[in-house]
Amino acid sequence: MNDEELDEKPSRSLSDYLLVIQRRRWYILIPMFVTWSVMWMGSWLVPTVYQSDALILVEQQKVPEQYVVPNV
Repeated sequence: MNDEELDEKPSRSLSDYLLVIQRRRWYILIPMFVTWSVMWMGSWLVPTVYQSDALILVEQQKVPEQYVVPNV
């Protein structure tokens, strides 16, 4: 074997990746399900308390009346 053969990486196709996912499906699905279950149960434990604040600032018109006619 020469150095060029050792440096070449094996080419992988989409079907190779799909086969890996198919073989390892439980390594993917079980953590996803456990994470979803923990988040779903946690959503029942967190209290649903919301607080909202708003500040409305009212200012007088700063444009001269000769340019803009007031509506009121």
